[in-house]
Amino acid sequence: NKFVNATYLLYQCGTEPPVEEVESGNHKLILEVPHKGGLLLTSTVQIPAIELLGLRNEVKAYVGNTKWISSPCLNHMLDEGEIINVDGDRDDVGHSESASSVEAFLAAYPDALVLGGPYDNPDAANTMVIAGSQENTNVGQFDWIAFYAALYNKEDMS
Repeated sequence: NKFVNATYLLYQCGTEPPVEEVESGNHKLILEVPHKGGLLLTSTVQIPAIELLGLRNEVKAYVGNTKWISSPCLNHMLDEGEIINVDGDRDDVGHSESASSVEAFLAAYPDALVLGGPYDNPDAANTMVIAGSQENTNVGQFDWIAFYAALYNKEDMS
């Protein structure tokens, strides 16, 4: 991720990640794919790609004010309690309570992957910084679909 100068090592389930890469300490996260721990979304920009890839049921939580979510299906899942609204419906997501709310969520769901926004803490636990909201073109926005697809072996769909 050039936005925060971080790399993520993805390796196929049933295999071992390269020992030299693991020991190098060069990677922010080392993840087995397909990812099985669920997702915590932090931005509405992330939702369309996740839904287009058929990964809606992987969303376990959302941080932020749900009034900005335009997906009827995700709103229904929130209403039914299938998705946790981690931080309530606050508009000021960058406040200190957000970090502690995410930490509490991760304590209950330690394998969840946090898809953080471009200004979230890149060093936070289980966090991949997603800078899709910083893209200036439609092509740039759609390129993020391939990123999400790689987490679930769905590259053929991207």
